[in-house]
Amino acid sequence: MRGKRVWALLAAVLSVGPVVAIAEEGPGGAASSEDSGSVERAAQRAEDIAAQEEAADQLPATQGPHGAAEEQPEITPSDVISDTGVFGAIARGVDTSVAGVDLRLYWTRGINYRAEDELTLFDRNAKLDGRIGLRLQVDAAGYAPNGPTGVSGGLAVRRLFFYTTGELDLLYPVLFALDLGLDEGRFFVDDAYLWITDLPWIGTFKIGQFRAPMSLTHLTGSGTRPFMEIATPAEAFSPGSRAGLQIANDAFDRTLTWQLGWFADSLAVPVGDASESVSRVVGRLTGLPTFERFQGDQDLIHLGISASWVFSNQQRVRYRSRPESFLAPDMVDTGDIRASSATLMGLEAAWVRGSLSVQGELMGSQVRSEESGNPLFYGLYGEVSYFLTGDSRPFNRASAVFGPVVPKRPLTWDDPQWGAWELAGRLSWTDLSDDQVHGGEILTLMTGLNWYFNRYGRLLFEYGYSQIGDGPQRGGLHIFQARFQVNI
Repeated sequence: MRGKRVWALLAAVLSVGPVVAIAEEGPGGAASSEDSGSVERAAQRAEDIAAQEEAADQLPATQGPHGAAEEQPEITPSDVISDTGVFGAIARGVDTSVAGVDLRLYWTRGINYRAEDELTLFDRNAKLDGRIGLRLQVDAAGYAPNGPTGVSGGLAVRRLFFYTTGELDLLYPVLFALDLGLDEGRFFVDDAYLWITDLPWIGTFKIGQFRAPMSLTHLTGSGTRPFMEIATPAEAFSPGSRAGLQIANDAFDRTLTWQLGWFADSLAVPVGDASESVSRVVGRLTGLPTFERFQGDQDLIHLGISASWVFSNQQRVRYRSRPESFLAPDMVDTGDIRASSATLMGLEAAWVRGSLSVQGELMGSQVRSEESGNPLFYGLYGEVSYFLTGDSRPFNRASAVFGPVVPKRPLTWDDPQWGAWELAGRLSWTDLSDDQVHGGEILTLMTGLNWYFNRYGRLLFEYGYSQIGDGPQRGGLHIFQARFQVNI
């Protein structure tokens, strides 16, 4: 009986896919923090940016993006759908039953589902709470090369992912995420994991495929960064999303965090270290020397250090990077290096004061290869962003990453509001040449203007220039690019 109940409960998840529009309300009919479900409470407890950094905001309905009690206006299905007829019923919420399991579908800053059934063997109710959605990024780019070859612009889908994330409570509450779709035109599983929180001493335990804990810009996620692509050193050295397991915890009111994990190769790593390895150990330690909230914004200083040890029985270590543009080819590339291991280190820092944000990282890798002279590769970047509209980048203390920007004045037509506008600039340097390896050096200046319509969509416009040398590609490259992005 218990097995049938469990399978029925999981089957309820598969039935939510066809839903297109559902009401912004809870099971009781009125929107409230209780109606957000246990997934909201669990995500608030763990500040689950890592669970779905690039999807929807997981704060309760009564809490704003900066921790203050504030409700942001937004357009909901009930604003545009009649209160009568079938569509009106959908807009007010949907109750149904799948294999004897009660299922409710509703809208609370995204499409949410809740399933509940009684486990008679254990005299308790089994619950499943979560949300479903998609991430879409469409890029357009043009280039003016002066030396580099193989560069051509165009229009392409950068990412198209469908996801579900939430909490399953059978005997013990477990967070879960499944995020899969197309990345660079190839099928890719970005997240697929189970995450247990509130464990004594350990804190949290995560197993599956997810982002290894290294590099602030990489962990922040593509839907949240002020730039279309991560800086060149992070693309070259960060581990990317890999299969593994991780323990993590925080202390001192979430001003100190640590993560430690073991990871193996996954099917593909579109962004990050291109080495083939049997295993790697990755750890990250962060601290907040200062953290204050003022009128809904955050003032903070973030410091962090990370390290990774890579063991390669395939004797293949490789680093490469594009000029911070998806449609451009790799401009620096070490090629395959016959090596037994590599040690990576990273330093990171960020400062936020109201609308101003400054961030930087230094990363490097020492490759153990006598044949190539034990080369040392490194890179660094610094970036600054400023909101012209008084908005601010929220910081997630438990995960030590930046969270999604939610405009204070979302785009509306009746009472004209224009969302959030952000200026950004970044300078990066990556050196993949040392001793017998001549992978190249790349210096990139990237500037951008970002328009956030609301919590779900934004437009990014960028101009950049890269200077490449000491490798297979040499010369300069002007970059003109834009991105349309939707996270639902």
